[in-house]
Amino acid sequence: MPKELAQPFLPGCYAGGMYLTRQLTQEASHSRNPALFDHFVASVPAWTTSKVDLTKARLLCYHPTNPTAGPALTYLRSPKVSPEAIKALSIKDRRQLAQLCLGTASLLVAQEKYEDATWTLEFARDRFPEDLGLVRPVLSTGGNERPERRSSAKEAGLAEDEELNNLRLLDGLSLG
Repeated sequence: MPKELAQPFLPGCYAGGMYLTRQLTQEASHSRNPALFDHFVASVPAWTTSKVDLTKARLLCYHPTNPTAGPALTYLRSPKVSPEAIKALSIKDRRQLAQLCLGTASLLVAQEKYEDATWTLEFARDRFPEDLGLVRPVLSTGGNERPERRSSAKEAGLAEDEELNNLRLLDGLSLG
């Protein structure tokens, strides 16, 4: 981070920073001010310490003028997302990584970097099948494992819709 942007760590800003990150990574927008976007990316270490690389990688895939998948690929290939590390993650963190994979793959396809896009999709399928709706999660019940139960028919319908959307997205991005 450039010295002029250096700030003390502000833990109270975490929720706001993550909210802005979610909003900025919902879809790419060329109407955003690139200088403000860069300033926000540079501020990430000021409001989070545990997810700096992940957050920056997510954001840089959605840069308004120069989206790049490089930091995301570097992060996904790092030991931070080894199978062992992923097992220790919360469901929320696993979903963030799965979304990083999908956003990265989408950008790579748009940039015609098909080899990296294929690797990213295979990585997502291998590491996050439940989070992408490719398999149903299971609960351990004293050795008897069964599919997770939904609390209502409405939730089951929403889950099926989400699962179908995830499968369509993966099929649309699949190149091999």
